Amino acid sequence: MHRKIQLLVILAIVLTLFVAVETYQTTPYGVPWFEVFLTRTSSALGILIAVVAAFALLVRSLSGETLDGHLPFLFPLFAGLLLIHVDWSVAIVLGAVCVAVIVKQGWGRSTTPPSQDGGAS
Repeated sequence: MHRKIQLLVILAIVLTLFVAVETYQTTPYGVPWFEVFLTRTSSALGILIAVVAAFALLVRSLSGETLDGHLPFLFPLFAGLLLIHVDWSVAIVLGAVCVAVIVKQGWGRSTTPPSQDGGAS
């Protein structure tokens, strides 16, 4: 069932792109319809991703989850916001969150290698 849904989604995307290319025309302002279609599609996808991530963050917050439980949902939230409208401030925040996660994961690591004898003395 899952495989059929994937194939239907791929077929719908390919068919939509084919129709858009075949009916290539420009708007009265000189912008190709295909570009308008891609812009609106990416914005709709960004809205969907951002809303789902924000709802998941809200549910986790209400359940009393720690900050570590919120971090995985910040990436899709900011990525969805970037798909809605590309803005440098959202990109900087997304980069800062990525750097913070990398530093957090690297900070907790021990510099001494684990013992090879399994802890037996």
